[in-house]
Amino acid sequence: ELGSLGYRSRRAMGALAFTGQPPSTLQDALSHFSKAQGIQVKCLPANSAKTAISILGSWWKSCRAHGRSDQNETEQQSPYFNFAQRDHDIGYNMPSVRGKPAYRPALGLPIIQRTQHGTNNWEWDWNVQKEKAEGRFASPILLSPHRDEHGKWHALVIFVDAHKWPAGKKVSFNGQQMREVSAELYETLKSHKELQPFPQ
Repeated sequence: ELGSLGYRSRRAMGALAFTGQPPSTLQDALSHFSKAQGIQVKCLPANSAKTAISILGSWWKSCRAHGRSDQNETEQQSPYFNFAQRDHDIGYNMPSVRGKPAYRPALGLPIIQRTQHGTNNWEWDWNVQKEKAEGRFASPILLSPHRDEHGKWHALVIFVDAHKWPAGKKVSFNGQQMREVSAELYETLKSHKELQPFPQ
């Protein structure tokens, strides 16, 4: 299955499939990309399309959760809690994080953060004169349920290095605060202990 082909396709985590014979191996599939060495395909265990989607959604939420519910103790068990907490606090413009880099844009923009006092926007290429964002940054991490040639389902997590946040590029917060962006979260996600290399 092909994730992120065309607009809004990632909403279904990969909604297209081959009608003919698909590539027989991962190497064969990657050989069609100009920068195949910059694509890492990993997976989580799944036994159906439904469980694959559920597993991917749960995994992704665990990577970004902070203060989303009253189950804060559970969220704090995530190895990514501190990354999400930093971005959460930047959105609230807390003194403890002023001047420190953000991680959220490494996973894709635009992102909207709602607070008790209104809505804050993280923007890509904010134009001060026009007072609007002029671009959209896609996440370098693709999630896709995949059924192999044997009919077995996999929950794929695909890392595309060519699309990770550009080095030295800043993110705008509400068109005012320019923030440095760290790719540390993106690189840390690659080594998540639950992710296994996709079978070759």
